[in-house]
Amino acid sequence: MRFGTRVLIAHSGGIPQPFDLHRYGDSMFRSRPYLSPNHMAQRFAHTLTPRSTSVAAGAAVWLAAGQTIAQSPAELDALLNKTTHIVRTEMAPVIDGALDEDAWESAVRVDDFYESQPDEYVEASEYTEFLLMYDEDNLYIGIRASDSEPELVLATDLRQGDRYTQGDWAGVMIDPFNNKRSGFWFGINPNNVRLDGIFENPTQRLWDWEGIYFARARLTDQGWEGELSIPFKTLSFDPEIETWGMNFGRSVRRRNERINWMSRNQDCGPSAAGEVTGFSGMNQGLGLDIIPSIGMNRRRNLTMGMDSTSVDPSLDYLLQDHPFPQWFTDGQYRFLCNGSRRPPGEPDALQPVSPRKA
Repeated sequence: MRFGTRVLIAHSGGIPQPFDLHRYGDSMFRSRPYLSPNHMAQRFAHTLTPRSTSVAAGAAVWLAAGQTIAQSPAELDALLNKTTHIVRTEMAPVIDGALDEDAWESAVRVDDFYESQPDEYVEASEYTEFLLMYDEDNLYIGIRASDSEPELVLATDLRQGDRYTQGDWAGVMIDPFNNKRSGFWFGINPNNVRLDGIFENPTQRLWDWEGIYFARARLTDQGWEGELSIPFKTLSFDPEIETWGMNFGRSVRRRNERINWMSRNQDCGPSAAGEVTGFSGMNQGLGLDIIPSIGMNRRRNLTMGMDSTSVDPSLDYLLQDHPFPQWFTDGQYRFLCNGSRRPPGEPDALQPVSPRKA
């Protein structure tokens, strides 16, 4: 059963005027996708209230069933501008998909999620909880994806690196520079299938990027849960910036439902991210990947009785000092940060830079 979202505007007659947000809200908000809560309330009042009435209580977003999501500009501001503080741990968890270790007891909990698709700012159908902590080397994220019908969790995607299309998943968007324009995305599904990418801009992701991170998940009697360990050496960041942009989300595929911590106009990328404060003292590393490789070829001519063997070693240096991938070449292939290969004739998504030699 789906619930519609409505806006109630109180006017001088004392009777609330209902307004279907999904009927008019899409065009109203897409023309100004980054409206502040006050602008949203003012625009509600100007657009929805009859000329002969005055706004007495501002805008309120309600479920048709009567459950309140936000009733005042202050609550609306809290809904659209979320902040949490991450904690540092001295006890690294074992990444096995089970959130049963003592290390997770001290992690900060994020559970104020709502539905972002198909209906935005509606109470989510299932409870979702993300756990956050970090140490010098890694960012740790725990996922508790509860499900009232755990036997119906869809775990059908099986191929590592493929985009999730048919099953449930959960993931995190990380914007270390908190610039609302770029970021990384890391995900996991109940089958331990990992998927990652980077944001080329606030709305477009480059799925060819493959960062190094560790993740495990498992099905439980309450749904499913997972753990992610993301090395800070995988990320590009400024150690002086203590506040990062972040967003968390999951999919309940059988309902075509997406659940998020933050969203605007159903967009859950960097421009809609919340803030996580408290980052400091991380080991950034050199941002340098070294990839040795060797190719061997042996030919045998049975007619002539001749054998030939060739060996072709190579060593590639990859510098990751920018939030976007940078391409380097060994003359035969171009590499992306962690060594993903792309033939030289294929166009690059971004401007390539010259290889850095040791």
